[in-house]
Amino acid sequence: MFNKDLEYEIEEDTQCHLFIGAKNKAGYGVVRLGNSTTLAHRYQWQKRRGVIEQPGIEVCHTHSGNRHCVNVDHLKLGTHAQNMADIKEHSRVYCDAGLHQLDAINSFVWNNKRICKACRAGGGG
Repeated sequence: MFNKDLEYEIEEDTQCHLFIGAKNKAGYGVVRLGNSTTLAHRYQWQKRRGVIEQPGIEVCHTHSGNRHCVNVDHLKLGTHAQNMADIKEHSRVYCDAGLHQLDAINSFVWNNKRICKACRAGGGG
């Protein structure tokens, strides 16, 4: 089941392993397994660290919040409630597409939502 090697690029400043492949509407990498798909970071966790047997356990991003990151050192296991609390506690770092950091230079707030200037200009997403 976990015989596929994921392709990724290493982001030098964060050491994130940025998945190169299909993304879902939420910006997470997805991997096709037969007739179904799974999230790329969940696939990578299970390939490197073992199958998750407990029901209701999610693979959570801890390092940068980048939805494309499949570096298992930047992931941890947790419940859905823990994952949502982590997301709320750590403000979003990357755009919805997961391609650009949302910093003071590359983003602005409109209608209480942080907008990525690069995506808005057609540079991704």
